[in-house]
Amino acid sequence: MTTEPLFSICVPSRDRFETASRSIRSILDQSFQDFEILVSDNSVREKGQLQAWLSELGPERHKVRITETGGTLEMDENWEACSLPAKGRYVLFMADRWLMRPGVLALLAGVVEQTDPDIFFWPGQKFDHIQKTHCGTGGPPPIHCVVERSDEVLAEFLQFRGFETSNVYGQPIPRALNSGYRRELSTRAREIWGELFRPISPDYTSAIALLLLADRCVRIDEMMYHPIGNKSNFSATTINGLGHYKEKWPGCEKWRGLEIDVVFPTVLNDIERTLEKWPQRETWLARFNIENALKCVMWELHFKEFNGSLLDTEQMRRDVYAFAKTTGLEDRQIQNIRDYDRSKRHRFVSLRKLLRACGLYDKVRHLNNVIRHRKRMKMRERIYTQSDVMQREIRFS
Repeated sequence: MTTEPLFSICVPSRDRFETASRSIRSILDQSFQDFEILVSDNSVREKGQLQAWLSELGPERHKVRITETGGTLEMDENWEACSLPAKGRYVLFMADRWLMRPGVLALLAGVVEQTDPDIFFWPGQKFDHIQKTHCGTGGPPPIHCVVERSDEVLAEFLQFRGFETSNVYGQPIPRALNSGYRRELSTRAREIWGELFRPISPDYTSAIALLLLADRCVRIDEMMYHPIGNKSNFSATTINGLGHYKEKWPGCEKWRGLEIDVVFPTVLNDIERTLEKWPQRETWLARFNIENALKCVMWELHFKEFNGSLLDTEQMRRDVYAFAKTTGLEDRQIQNIRDYDRSKRHRFVSLRKLLRACGLYDKVRHLNNVIRHRKRMKMRERIYTQSDVMQREIRFS
């Protein structure tokens, strides 16, 4: 391995030895080998297990560096610590509950060779896209990539259209765990913001900073990883409230006067705080689509209600409408928010809340989803075990 590999792959981890070891293994098994793996192990209950596992590997273990943090770091701190020692030309992140699909690094090396991008990224969080793309008849199609200007990617993101596809937290933006970036960009970012990954949502703070600094992006229309293990820890926060985040960062749930126990306003705050240190911040802040941002907040209220959240979503709903009247939105725009809210609200909300209060909601959901879940897992394994799944033509447009 050269002193400057093409890729530095960062795996921040915490108490997920079983999935984290599989994640690392999926990287080591790649056909393209010009990489290093950096693991920041923030474990408490499973401290030392990854290091012990690594010591039993063969010569390939020298590609992996594990740093144990003592379990004291917040997520943003762990991500920052994991990426600081990177020596690669490009830096990638991978969650400790995902697997890298076979052939990914060879494909990304091809993207780098053909386009010399500042950033490359792919869809985030929606696995169904792979199923539709790769599991039909006739075999997988060519991999489709689009070269874009980073300012256009950022401008489109600030339209906040995630509510349209029920993918509010998976909008097309390079959020570290679904992207790679030129390492020099992180050096410049730290000169401006002090850190690349900052609270509360390090994936968003880093994405905005990198897009502001970059010129050329490549959007890859397929996921490069696929999930295993449990969902993100933030899924529970979306349902149950911000909890300790409000204690550690008082006022984090308040955005421009809207104060509700919802995650999306914290994302909006993170975006605005990142833009504050940018010379053209007023231009970018003016691009915020407030109507759509509030629809994304409504989507999260619907998500809470679907999952039987015990929080007072009706009061939150009233607060959103009261806030909307203070933002300068036209009556037509506020009515658009109401129409969206009515069209997407779930039935049996009181029953869902009762099941949650009785501790039965998750059991009922599990029984309802078990058959579909098994089918999906079989599909994931089918996709992952196709050793040639990434050995395809890269088609740009």
